[in-house]
Amino acid sequence: MLDMPSASILPFAQPSFWGVTLGERIAAAREMAGLSRPELAKAIGVTRSAVAQWEQDQTKNLKLEHLFAVCRATGADIYWLGADSQPPPHAKSLAKFARLPDSLQSSIVDQIETLSQFAAAKSTPRKAG
Repeated sequence: MLDMPSASILPFAQPSFWGVTLGERIAAAREMAGLSRPELAKAIGVTRSAVAQWEQDQTKNLKLEHLFAVCRATGADIYWLGADSQPPPHAKSLAKFARLPDSLQSSIVDQIETLSQFAAAKSTPRKAG
């Protein structure tokens, strides 16, 4: 576990924490929150092996709902956890999104995925028939 003065002083915005892999950020967030892998897994409703796979970068497509759940359980900033660079200008909006109830988050994510699929379908050229 990382030696931190208190759980409320988490250096998620420090430049030294940017640029590491998603798995490394998940592990750091968990450790700084003082959680074991089993405790994090229980808090977000997944298996211990799922958390281990995330932390070891063995998962190619981490579900957005799980990313938000990790943020809620650890207190990590969503932009720090999910990004490879400095937070974009709308970071505060995403942080607010991470605090929304799970059901509302799921609804919003479903709508975004539907819109993304629609946009992808519209950009695919059709064959002349």
